[in-house]
Amino acid sequence: MNNALANFTAPHLHGTSSPIIVSRAEFESGKAALMAWCAADLNDQVTFVLNTDDGKSYEKIVNVSPGGASSGKVGSKFNSADDWQLIGQQVTTYFTVSRNSVPLGRSETFRFQVLK
Repeated sequence: MNNALANFTAPHLHGTSSPIIVSRAEFESGKAALMAWCAADLNDQVTFVLNTDDGKSYEKIVNVSPGGASSGKVGSKFNSADDWQLIGQQVTTYFTVSRNSVPLGRSETFRFQVLK
């Protein structure tokens, strides 16, 4: 039995004009998202782990939808109610993928900024 976990490409931003910066307007629009490219099955769990430079840490959990399973793209949109702690911060993030609570792999890290 092979116990090696997959190593996924780092997450990236979607719905932003910059690949590493989320403007305040993009953040508040509800269109900016953190995306993962990964081969995942329907209902697999993708967990984005976000760590800010001022020490805050939290997770955004996404269950893979039929569209995500077929395209390999899974994402989570930013919203001011849940993600307020990212405003004005440098953020280091990665994601993990699990199936039925069994870890399948982890991505490389990605660093971006959310403007005030």
